[in-house]
Amino acid sequence: MGLHNPAIRINWDEDPRLTSQMLHLIASNEEYRARIFGNAGDRWKAERDVCIEMLKDHPWIRDKADKGLVTKAGGRWKPTAAWTSGIVHPVRNRLNTLTRRMQSGHYQEKFSLDPAWRSEREVPKNIQLQRSSTLNKS
Repeated sequence: MGLHNPAIRINWDEDPRLTSQMLHLIASNEEYRARIFGNAGDRWKAERDVCIEMLKDHPWIRDKADKGLVTKAGGRWKPTAAWTSGIVHPVRNRLNTLTRRMQSGHYQEKFSLDPAWRSEREVPKNIQLQRSSTLNKS
């Protein structure tokens, strides 16, 4: 593993809103949902596109431009052919972490999250209230 440049590091735990932003971006886009959480194929391309969208204003994306993974055209970042399925990036890492934690029961134990819930409407009101009060403290 190479050295990490702290200037371009994405610290998901330091700013929990980043995870929420990522999940909302995926939830609001049918194609992202199908490719990341379904069986529509090319999951890595959806992860890449979410990464570019989320980090478009972050020093991380400029570092990737310097490395030839993205280019800016018409004011928008676009992946180059150099960005292949083997490229590791913050969104892929975060999705893998969230999936691993969900499968291990981490969220069930820590937050009483039931893996059978498929929407926020299924979450009991008392758990929603606890979540809201926790978020308001940050």
